[in-house]
Amino acid sequence: MVFSGEFHPYRLPVPDLWLDVFQKVKALGFNAVSFYVHWALLEGQPGHYTADGVFAFEPFFDAAQKAGIYLIARPGPVSLIFVILDSWLTESQYINAESSGGGFPGWLQRIKGQLRTRAPDYLAATDNYMANIGATIAKAQITNGGPVILVQPENEYTGSSGNITGGFPDPVYFAYVKKQLRDAGIVVPLINNDAGKLSNIKACFGRSNEGKLPTESLLLVMWLMGLLRAMLTFTATTHTPLALIVQIHTPGLPEIFQPTSMLLTRSKARRRSTL
Repeated sequence: MVFSGEFHPYRLPVPDLWLDVFQKVKALGFNAVSFYVHWALLEGQPGHYTADGVFAFEPFFDAAQKAGIYLIARPGPVSLIFVILDSWLTESQYINAESSGGGFPGWLQRIKGQLRTRAPDYLAATDNYMANIGATIAKAQITNGGPVILVQPENEYTGSSGNITGGFPDPVYFAYVKKQLRDAGIVVPLINNDAGKLSNIKACFGRSNEGKLPTESLLLVMWLMGLLRAMLTFTATTHTPLALIVQIHTPGLPEIFQPTSMLLTRSKARRRSTL
């Protein structure tokens, strides 16, 4: 089973600190980390891809492997996301909260085609980036002895509004993105992450007998997840054993989401470190 945290190397461009971060993630009980790639930082000018110095990925991969952490690569090309992490259900139009343009380079504004569609000039604009980052990730796949176990094409390709080139969802566009990764040498499984506005998320969880959404149930689940996160942080930083048994029943949700009880426990910290 994969228990993944999230860490973006471009947010901490100090490679010597990455091992420490991964070890802390490991100490909290996680065995994997997903990471975004910021296209704008790697191809500031069209056709000129540079990933060296603090933007090189090899030290990041090496640190993860040394700490015993698997990686889930999310290269995009878009990194527009819906944040359900620390802030819970906080909508963000940027890469995991406040990266301008969703990771897109500014020069994309000069192309005439619609972004994230089958528009030929948009697809052509992504080719150089996807070929290069795909090849870099491919070398670090678990099949090559590296830490990368999964790759996510695109990001939260979930909803649309207005006139979309090719319609939405567009299998032609998404197939193009997947082919870019496969052509670059990606052989590990591809995954996706769906997201949407609160109404869409609620619809995924089902409705109560009155046809209304079980908002209280969703808030309870979010509160419990926040409590679990606080427990893990507390035990890792204070080395205090904790155990919590939670009895849950959420009316209106499918039975698969209805565990009769959960044991949330953390017996001891694996590493004496603080976040």
